[in-house]
Amino acid sequence: MKSSATSKTRRVSGTTTATCSPTLTANRKTSRKTCGEPSGSCASDSAGIELVEGGEARALLRKLLREHAVLRGDFVLSSGQRSNYYFDARRVTLSAAGAGLVGRVLFEALQDLEVDAVAGLAVGADPIVASVAVVAGLAGCSLDGIIVRKDAKAHGVGGRIVGPWRAGLRVAVVDDTLTTGSSLLTAARAIEEAGGRVRGAYVLVDREEGGREAVEAAGYSCHAVFSRSEVLGDEMH
Repeated sequence: MKSSATSKTRRVSGTTTATCSPTLTANRKTSRKTCGEPSGSCASDSAGIELVEGGEARALLRKLLREHAVLRGDFVLSSGQRSNYYFDARRVTLSAAGAGLVGRVLFEALQDLEVDAVAGLAVGADPIVASVAVVAGLAGCSLDGIIVRKDAKAHGVGGRIVGPWRAGLRVAVVDDTLTTGSSLLTAARAIEEAGGRVRGAYVLVDREEGGREAVEAAGYSCHAVFSRSEVLGDEMH
């Protein structure tokens, strides 16, 4: 698979690809492969858990986000601007109904990349990172999860990087919502400072308020599963 570092931003469609298929129906043991390797490299069946098809997963996830993650009121965003709605995606990414769908949809999106891990800034990205890693593992793919702390810890092993880290990892950074792009960029810079290579950025919902442009201006491709208008629909105004 080719790197998307120079590709244009696109919306993730949820279309199933031929590589690491997360349709899990059998108990056959398979070797683990890096996500994004040539066709057939990852197991199409693994752990006895059958998931919905990619397009259906995306539709179900959109429904959950619209019904449970959209809050109405008076909110101050990370940009400092006020808004009459707020995406609290953690109401879905941390739910029993939503966690598997999040992992499935983003795992399929990552088939465009050759990556070793997904990473994100605590705490919004934590459930996304975990869900993708679980789905990848069930599909027989070696795609690990990395959490980036906002501040380095002085105790224990210290540092900002949490998880099975090694220098040279090819990483996709993820987040739940995109407003200014600051969380994605913070995570990306921390990964690079630790010796990793960022291959792209992925979010569940793009609020379409300049974040995508900021991420691209920093040199990273940026992909969203949903735009603001897709989730809000007729309720957007």
